[in-house]
Order: sequence, then C-alpha cells, then structure tokens
Amino acid sequence: MEQIEQMEENLVTLTRDDFRLVPHQMEVNRIKFLLASYHRCRLSKIEKYCVFLIGKENSTEPSERLLSPSELKFAEEFLALRTTHFKNEALRYLPNTLNASEVQAEIPPFHESAVFIDVVKTGQNLLVAGSDEEIQLAMGSRYLLPYENVSNLVNDGSVVLI
Repeated sequence: MEQIEQMEENLVTLTRDDFRLVPHQMEVNRIKFLLASYHRCRLSKIEKYCVFLIGKENSTEPSERLLSPSELKFAEEFLALRTTHFKNEALRYLPNTLNASEVQAEIPPFHESAVFIDVVKTGQNLLVAGSDEEIQLAMGSRYLLPYENVSNLVNDGSVVLI
C-alpha cells in the first residue's frame, strides 16, 4: 500500500505532457487490480471454509493462526449471518428435529489439489506420494505439486505458495 501511495504522489508531480505519466498510471492501476483480486479470492475462501477456519483458529496458538483478527471477525460475522438467514428462510419450514447446528456443516479444504510453489530454501527433498521416488527441490525453482505433499514445507518456510 505504501508503494501505491508513493507512486500516486510521484504522479502528482508529473505534468500532463510527460510521457511517463501514462505508464506509471497504468502500473498503479495494475497493482490496485491485483490487490483487489487477491482480497476477493481470500474472502471467497474464508466464506467457503468459515466453519473449518473458525474451529482451527480457536484451537491453535495465536502464533500459528492463519487469519488476521479482522479476517476472523469477518468469518464469525459471516457465519452468524448465514446461520440466521438459513433459519429464517429455510429451517422454519422444516420439522423441528432439524436445528441450526446442521446448517453449519464443516467443509474442510481439499488438500489433494495441486498448488504452485516457489522454493526459497535449498536442499529440500520431497517424497512423491504413491511411490518411493524422492525429488530434490532446487532453490529458486517452481513446481506444481499436490498441497498435501508440500504442506509441511510451506509451514516451515522452505517453500512459498504462489
């Protein structure tokens, strides 16, 4: 965000006929678009997995939490609103044997999906699932691998998700 503010301050100093104005403005707009896209994607995932994430956040140490305090607040408010909506719009027409706890079905993330990773620490070996083959991950390289195979490397900081 500081970079965007600095770039916008630099744009103010340029005159309208300066050839640098249009490319710089396009770069600012591109960065804003990428940030907005990232936030939309993250909020979509928080909405989809809110029950799972809230349970995980409440059961882990503060240093190991995945969500920021504002994201956790968003997830809790979203879950409360969704539950209220289901109660008011659907469950009131069903028999009393159903209750709101059934609405809050936990959907865990699908850890078998493939993710792109970037290796930031050298000398990492990875055992390929379903075989005895071991891969040497080279620093600075990118791979497409199942998340379940690299989750421990993501947690210890050896690789980062792209």
